[in-house]
Amino acid sequence: MRPGFASVCARVATPLLLAILTAGPALAQETPKPAPAEAVAYCLGCHEDKSLSLTLKDGSTMSLFVDPADLGKSVHAKQLICTDCHAKYDQDHPSGATFPSRRAYTVASYELCKKCHFDTYTRTLESVHYNLLKSGVEGAPICTDCHGAHSIPNPHAKRAMLSRSCAVCHTQTYQAYAKSVHGRALVEDDNQDVPACADCHTHHQVQPATTTKFRLHAPEACVRCHGDKPLMAKYGISTTVAQSYLTDFHGVTASLSRNLS
Repeated sequence: MRPGFASVCARVATPLLLAILTAGPALAQETPKPAPAEAVAYCLGCHEDKSLSLTLKDGSTMSLFVDPADLGKSVHAKQLICTDCHAKYDQDHPSGATFPSRRAYTVASYELCKKCHFDTYTRTLESVHYNLLKSGVEGAPICTDCHGAHSIPNPHAKRAMLSRSCAVCHTQTYQAYAKSVHGRALVEDDNQDVPACADCHTHHQVQPATTTKFRLHAPEACVRCHGDKPLMAKYGISTTVAQSYLTDFHGVTASLSRNLS
């Protein structure tokens, strides 16, 4: 018989408690220790089974399979164990369906991320995506739609990943971007200097691109790169293109309108 989860945690916690008692004040300055592999292995004892699933209230099924390889590559692998996110393990697992649908479960998980990423979470509350979700559009993207759930890669490793996340919903826009001078350099040549979606639209506090406010602030996004002399020198591009726009009729008008808005 497999040991209970509480006993697993107890075996993991005992040496950790001794370490805390002997480490003293210096412990607070150390980097977090890796997540207890034994605690994660306990959950994977069942969740490695690809046939494991749960029937939800609407009659649909949700797979409960977790790929250990994906989990091991996640940015959370060394900091978190399963119950850090699935905190109600002892209350409703594996008692049955507690959500009306698969999407309802996913949307409910939106609140989990704020436990660690509170500043980022609050920025999403000002985004067009959250406003859609609040208005009843259940398919509006949340954290796990862009970052994944168990196989979470480093969001700063490749900006192409951000573009492909956006492409799931904004397919036509992404196809147009992929054909542009920026998109070809990123998608075909893996050039990390060119802007991806989030460089212009931001990562979390995303505003509607059709609004006057967004359009008036668009030049600022361009100047971040085209006003960067070291970066432009790398590609033989003059930074005067940014300055010349800002000083001509269109740029001055945009600046005045932005200040009045």
